[in-house]
Amino acid sequence: MMKFLKPIAAVLLFLLMQVIGSFIAVIIVAIGNPKYREALLSGNISEEVHAAFLSPNVLAWALVISSILTMLALVLFMFVDSKKVFDASMVNWKWAGIAIMAAVSGIFSTDLVSEWLDLPNMLEEQFLGMSKSAVGILSIAVLGPIVEELTFREAIIGGLMKKGVGPWVAIIFSALCFGLIHGNPAQVPFACIAGLILGIVYAKTGNIVVTSIIHIINNSIAVIEMNLLGDEAEDLMFKDILGVADIPVIIITAALCVFLLNKYWKSNTIVEA
Repeated sequence: MMKFLKPIAAVLLFLLMQVIGSFIAVIIVAIGNPKYREALLSGNISEEVHAAFLSPNVLAWALVISSILTMLALVLFMFVDSKKVFDASMVNWKWAGIAIMAAVSGIFSTDLVSEWLDLPNMLEEQFLGMSKSAVGILSIAVLGPIVEELTFREAIIGGLMKKGVGPWVAIIFSALCFGLIHGNPAQVPFACIAGLILGIVYAKTGNIVVTSIIHIINNSIAVIEMNLLGDEAEDLMFKDILGVADIPVIIITAALCVFLLNKYWKSNTIVEA
């Protein structure tokens, strides 16, 4: 159990920085908006009050601030090695390409399955609003993925493997943390499966270069989709577009993911984290 203390601390640190980033964003808005400041000072901190003054752009800045704080804290408290974590010199780009193909296939099939589950998406409107600004795109498509890779792959999987924990135990633990940390019912099962895929890729590379690329691609596709479709993105269902081909596509893309990941796992040695 002692081996899991530092990885758990990394998750708690991640959460703490999210809270601090949001708090800083609220303070900045309160300083520039007397009405919001008066509402807060009066003790009126209801969701309705926050919603009236905290625009998607403010929420995007909160994510940017928390992302920067998280990266600094992870390095400062030595959860990650800043010199090694982005070192692409050891990446085999042929196998990296296969890993990316496997991840895209697996994430797409998981997305289709998630549509069948039809779980409530409590953050869809916020993400739609954030995707319309440069700061929002930066936070969702770039900074968010990198910080999550630093925390859930490097700090957790890397930290556990350094302490002698088996790679599969580390990968599964990280995936569960990654899924639960999202909190949004629609994202939890999706993030757990994505976390497994990213964990497998990380364990064979020892850094987050390839996993960050995969994560950025996934989030960027979502941002592009939201910008192209606008409010219609909330109602977009690939299962409706695919029709009767939906189940076969799920089976084919999931099988392709498993096949490619199996070849990737067997053909690459685990790099010491």
